[in-house]
Formats: sequence, structure tokens, C-alpha cells
Amino acid sequence: MFFAVTVTLSLVGLYVAYDIHPNVLLRDPNATARQPEYYGLVSNLGILAWTSAAAISLYSGLLLRRSGGAPISRILLTGGAFTALLCLDDLFMLHEGLLARIGVSEVPLLVTYAVLAVLWVAVSVRRLMATEWMLLLIALAAMAGSVLIDLVNVPLPGQLLAEDMLKFTGILFWVAYFVRLSWQSMRWIALKAAE
Repeated sequence: MFFAVTVTLSLVGLYVAYDIHPNVLLRDPNATARQPEYYGLVSNLGILAWTSAAAISLYSGLLLRRSGGAPISRILLTGGAFTALLCLDDLFMLHEGLLARIGVSEVPLLVTYAVLAVLWVAVSVRRLMATEWMLLLIALAAMAGSVLIDLVNVPLPGQLLAEDMLKFTGILFWVAYFVRLSWQSMRWIALKAAE
């Protein structure tokens, strides 16, 4: 209820302060822009995948922490939080649109994400090596390839397809890693409870 009231009041506030009509924020973007339903299909699938990975990781991490599995719970909780951040960036096009509109280059934000990812891996490397780390490595490599193509920005045939499919592939391997780790953690909790 609190969330619904907050969103409603925010919609009214945006309308009063910035003349942004609530319909623009309530309706599906493709319906608002009068575009076919399939526009942005792969992007939307990516958002769903990010959201799934974040929710599953955070939920599993919290359950695991309560059950005494702190080392892996830290990987799930911090990884889930980072995934949620990446999801929000992708959903609201922060590094591609919003920051550019306010005069900020996307490079500092992408570097920040890279630094966060490297720190996350560095802090957890021993624990990560005990997991199915190859899925994570493929995810990071694919996403790095996507970012590299984006930053180089030399117009080549198929450049956009390569960039976006590397990103989508990275997201899917990222999700696979966190879903598998969460599933294994839930099995550990069930086995511990059965003792």
C-alpha cells in the first residue's frame, strides 16, 4: 500500500512541478510512442533477466545468511545489489540517455561499473573459485566486449547487433551464474535443516 501511495503522489508531483502527464509514465512505452509491440523485445528480455537475477540472488543471500552460510551469502547479496544497479541503469538508460542529457559522458559511469566489478571479484575471488565461476567469466567477458564495441564507436556493418547480442549473452550467463549459485545455496540450507 505504501509503495502504491508513494508512486501515486510522485505522479501527481511530477505533473504539477514539471507538467509530465501521468499517462506518459503509466502506459507502455511502445503504446505511448505508437510503435509495434515487438520494439525493444531483446532489451525487455534483458531487463527481465537482470530483475530475476537480482531478486533471486538477494532472496537467496538473505536466507543463506540467516542459515549461517555467510561467505556465499555475501557473494549473493553484493552480486544481487550490483545486478539491481545494472538493471536500473539498463531500464532507465542512465549511461546512454539521462547522463548525456545533463552533459555527463557515459565513460565515467562505465568505468565505475568496471571498478565495482573488479573489486567485487577481487574481494571474493577465493569464494568465487569454489562456485561455477566459468559462467561468471563468460558473462563478464561478453559484457566487456559489448562495452568495448560501444566505446570504440567505429561504424561497421553489424556493429549494433554485435554490441547488443554480446550484452544480452553476458546478461544470460550472469543470470545463469546467480541462479545456479542460489539453487546450490538453497540445497545447502535444505540439507542443513535435515540434519
